[in-house]
Amino acid sequence: MTRCDKSEKKYQREVFDINYLNEIERKTNSNEDLTEEELSVLYLLKSPGLFGWFKDKKRRSIIDKRNPKDDLKKINLITIMNEIKNNPSILEYISSDEQIFEQIAIEAIKNNGKALRYVPVDIQNYEQIVKEAVPYSVSALEYVPTDIPNYEQVAIEAVKNDVKALRYVPADIPNYEQIAMEAIKNDSFALEYIPTYLPSYEQIAMEAVSINGFAIIFVPTSVPNYDRIAIEAINNYSGSLEFVPKDAPNYVLIAMVAVKKSGSLLEYVYSDISNYEQVAMEAVKNDGEALRYVPTDIPNYEQIAIEAVKNNSGALRYVPTDISNYEQIIAESSKKNDMSSKLVSTDELNYDYEVLDNKKTAIKVIIRVGVYLLAVFARNELNKISNNSSYRKSVIPPPYGEETIDHGLPRAKR
Repeated sequence: MTRCDKSEKKYQREVFDINYLNEIERKTNSNEDLTEEELSVLYLLKSPGLFGWFKDKKRRSIIDKRNPKDDLKKINLITIMNEIKNNPSILEYISSDEQIFEQIAIEAIKNNGKALRYVPVDIQNYEQIVKEAVPYSVSALEYVPTDIPNYEQVAIEAVKNDVKALRYVPADIPNYEQIAMEAIKNDSFALEYIPTYLPSYEQIAMEAVSINGFAIIFVPTSVPNYDRIAIEAINNYSGSLEFVPKDAPNYVLIAMVAVKKSGSLLEYVYSDISNYEQVAMEAVKNDGEALRYVPTDIPNYEQIAIEAVKNNSGALRYVPTDISNYEQIIAESSKKNDMSSKLVSTDELNYDYEVLDNKKTAIKVIIRVGVYLLAVFARNELNKISNNSSYRKSVIPPPYGEETIDHGLPRAKR
């Protein structure tokens, strides 16, 4: 069967369903009895399809004119149990005295948790129905009374299945913190649904960010000890600093902890905060490449640049050539390269490779020779750059040339 044939067959089936509903509507309007098959189509027909919305609307209009409880008594209960997934809301019209009501209710709730509202709390197997159905549809937890035995266990199973179920757990019940903690262990983003007024909120938040630093986005800055929670988040994932607002308590301390962990995190530090220079200095001491994120118009930029090239001579490419003390910065960069060249002396190059007794020694020699040659080349190139500005312009291509240097964008200006 071709794809076109399948589409045509589906269309014909949809048209048949519409015509069938039209006939049921005619009989309903003329007070004629419906057959069991017609009642099954009316109450249990699958609605998705070409005319899904239209069929649903038409079915509802017909059902509103009828007595659903009497109609459903005429349909075989096995048929209802097998097809109720298509229309779980009809559980409202099925008598709880029916022998297989429990099985029908479970099938209905599995497909739509809100169907639990139609299950009487006082029936014999209510707890069993809840226990079986809630893990499949967390929205059912909204209709579970909190005073039933084992409610805590039901709630824990629900949040393990989907942390969104925590929205339906009242925060004033006993052992709420335990349920919340189970949700956090399953998914740290459950922190979004936990009220901040809980006495144990800080402990719960600390647990969440220690599992996933990104959970800091759900912690309001107004909670006590926010700085401790933020630092714990950064310890888990340093990039969490991006989600810490600059009005957070002790923001400078939080930023300082972050850049000490990774200097590149200076990218996420607001450049208009107080003591930004201190944070930037710590960042470039940790990673000279962080200089790219430092605005050139801040106080003591030259000192920060010197510290950056001391850490990594490659940071020189982020320094604009028209700033004061540029030659001093170049000199510091040259010292860094001189120190690299001293790691290997020319005497150490005079190895007799035939007497090397193992491969490890040979590898060490090759590495030391390579470092020496690289250091000598870098030192010579830097000397050329420092002594000849025109050579500097031709050697350093964009974006590192004087005219198009990319210093990075400070967070406050992005």
